[in-house]
Amino acid sequence: MATFRWRWAALCATLVACHPQPAHAHWLDDPRYPDWAQRGRIIYLDHTMANERDLAIVERLKAQGATPFIHAFTPHWPDDVAVVARLEKAGIPLDVRVEGSLFFEDDHIDRFAFIHGRFLPGGWWYNHAWRTNFDWWRVFPESIRATTRRRNGDEKLGYAGHHVTVRREGSPLAPEHRSARAKQIAWLLAGIDPLPDVPMRPYENQHAKDPKVPYPMLGHYAGLWYDNPGSAPSYDVASRAAWEKHFKEKFGIAIPDPAAHPDPAVRREWARFWADAWADYYLWRQGLQNELLKKRGKPFCHTAGNFSFIAQPHGAAEFWFARRGCVDMFGPSEYVPEWCRGRFHFLIKAAMAASHGRPAGKFYPNDMQIAESLALCATNTYRPDQADFLAANLDLWANAQPGGRIALLFHVEHNLLESHTVDLQSLVDQITDLGFPYEVVTEDDLGAELVKQFPLLIVSQTDLTEDEVARVSRYLAAGGQLLLIGDCLIEGPRHYDLNAPPAWAPRRTVASALAGKGQGHPVLAVRAPFPTVLLGNTIEMFATPCFRLDPPDPHLLLNILHQPKGGLNLASLINYSGGEKKNVAVRVPPNAESLHAGWISRDGGGGMLRVANERLAIPELRYGCTIVFGNGRAAVERIVQRNAERFPLKPLPPDFKWVSATRYGGWHGRQIPPDSVPEDRVICQHRLGATDRGGYLFLDVLAPKAATVGEAAKLEFRVLETRYDHVEYWQLILEDVATGERTAVPISLPTDNPHGDGGKLAGTTLSAAWTPKKPGTFQAYLAYRVTRIHHDGEPFLGPESVAAGYSGNTPANLFLKSQPLPKRPIEDRLRGVAIQVRP
Repeated sequence: MATFRWRWAALCATLVACHPQPAHAHWLDDPRYPDWAQRGRIIYLDHTMANERDLAIVERLKAQGATPFIHAFTPHWPDDVAVVARLEKAGIPLDVRVEGSLFFEDDHIDRFAFIHGRFLPGGWWYNHAWRTNFDWWRVFPESIRATTRRRNGDEKLGYAGHHVTVRREGSPLAPEHRSARAKQIAWLLAGIDPLPDVPMRPYENQHAKDPKVPYPMLGHYAGLWYDNPGSAPSYDVASRAAWEKHFKEKFGIAIPDPAAHPDPAVRREWARFWADAWADYYLWRQGLQNELLKKRGKPFCHTAGNFSFIAQPHGAAEFWFARRGCVDMFGPSEYVPEWCRGRFHFLIKAAMAASHGRPAGKFYPNDMQIAESLALCATNTYRPDQADFLAANLDLWANAQPGGRIALLFHVEHNLLESHTVDLQSLVDQITDLGFPYEVVTEDDLGAELVKQFPLLIVSQTDLTEDEVARVSRYLAAGGQLLLIGDCLIEGPRHYDLNAPPAWAPRRTVASALAGKGQGHPVLAVRAPFPTVLLGNTIEMFATPCFRLDPPDPHLLLNILHQPKGGLNLASLINYSGGEKKNVAVRVPPNAESLHAGWISRDGGGGMLRVANERLAIPELRYGCTIVFGNGRAAVERIVQRNAERFPLKPLPPDFKWVSATRYGGWHGRQIPPDSVPEDRVICQHRLGATDRGGYLFLDVLAPKAATVGEAAKLEFRVLETRYDHVEYWQLILEDVATGERTAVPISLPTDNPHGDGGKLAGTTLSAAWTPKKPGTFQAYLAYRVTRIHHDGEPFLGPESVAAGYSGNTPANLFLKSQPLPKRPIEDRLRGVAIQVRP
């Protein structure tokens, strides 16, 4: 740990006014991006019908300056040429999300149900499906060669084991796939029906007046949807040739199965390779679609995301695609709430940060989530009668900029390889429970410019490259403060010749590299988990004065935005508690006392507010409200008055049912409370997954801080939850930080679960005893092997657990010569577990 100096005078000298500075590099103005696609202007309208009432609402929203997208989940409408013409004349885009069709993210080639039930005569149910999908193989027979392959040679089934649907993905590297996809895109956007003699089935579109009408309707697409963007590796012939060439160039030798290579650098490169392959494919498809739409004179907006159970908390490939510019509007639309209690503010902020400020949000909402989206200037899905509040206040939300003063780093590339999304969510919960607003930045934002808005940068459990450390150093030199939480190291070489690998070198910490770099401004490095009280003291020292809930309330969120047009500051509150809150107080920075303030709410109510003693209070908070600060009283009064007239505060009906977001999933209750850990032990809250692994493992690890040569030291592993189907071959590895010498200690699985069945692991506690042989400092690692049936195929589960772990049901997978595949090896650093061994 580095030496740190606390200089109050220097700290106070760096504090800037509460007014947010102009947008920093994190919020780029994209020259492609027209006014209609600004944050705070796009309104997704769900459950919109092709009737006079709904169309009139949509046209009114358009006239107010909003950008209403009609979000029809299935192609039930519009199937009438007159309706399409009316919408087109009004300039209203259609985002008809058709699963299993042209714009579905993973380019699966067939989606069909194989249930035998009473859905339709004959027992078959075609779910969200179109004729081209049923006949894909007949129309594009070359695509059979381009089907994505799993490691065992099977076709990649996106929803393996799902009782309704099966998906077949196409390989992003196969030329046959791109050729077939280009033909289909051109046909549909030109309104050409490739199967004119195949009638539309009534259960595909019950409202269709003409079986052929939906195909020309697709020519009016404006919203192009990538749902659960695919990042699966493929072992087809074209893919194999591409990645074998790539790895030979990077590592000097041929690697037949990089996913199972013992060197972690090879496996990390495997994840990067496939993330880039899919990103390049999406960019190609985006460019092709945009050119065709441009010729037709249509606006466009590529949407993506959908963090459903397929993605889980490790689904960081979606952020990678956003960073690469593959999408214009980002989910996460179906993120599983047990990781975030149903509070999506962190994921939305991370999504906007990854895309440099493009719209992002949570779809399929309730009133609470609409309040959350308004507070963040995020996109959302509204029913037609829910969107009036946003449309009435476009001058407040359109292209609003972030206004918080605390920046949390979400390192997109690091999370692609080793996702700490759940760790960061926990840290955000600590910050917001203290009543502070926060913002999210990515590695692209690091540098001196960051200090103009953020006096405090927090980096938690994240490794940085040498270049990123240099940019953090420039941030410090410009007057910034840095809080490093947990184990943050400098990344080593990514590629090297495996025939002559570089000599082992001790790993350097980010803290040691930055010691003394900040011209008197502190760099503070602390253990993880960092106690909430100490975190609050640190923020008070580094990032105040700022807006803050006072007193803090763990069921409320405060978010700050700046509206450049009019020079307004917006302090929005979100109520997750499931009930009303009275007299909610907000502390404001000293120079905000000279501003005029008023509050407005979609839930109803509004009025002018009085700032006194650096505080103001909202008399009644339902799901959410926004406090508007401005220099001119008349301007603020106009905003308050128009909202109070249109959205008066009405009494709640006696049977009103509140929505809340207060609980995590069951894994959260299995945690070891950090304050229960004895003084002589350390806890590692291990919440780790990665995109290439197709799963995650949540553990609490208890380890001794110190041990003695010749005496056994016990480590315990409480399994909270896993998404792997099997987690086997558990080992504790102790590495001498001075020499790199390693010792492996087996960790036994329960006798009734020798193969590490994931469903049985949750709630169990495993242990290992290590007897050190020499003194020093030893970093702990956890090694294991996993099978994710979704990615890898069925494991071998005979009487003996063997390393070559696949059944013989599948023949040779094109290049491994019928040899069984080894299971996927994983090695995780147990961050913060460095045991000091005494003689």
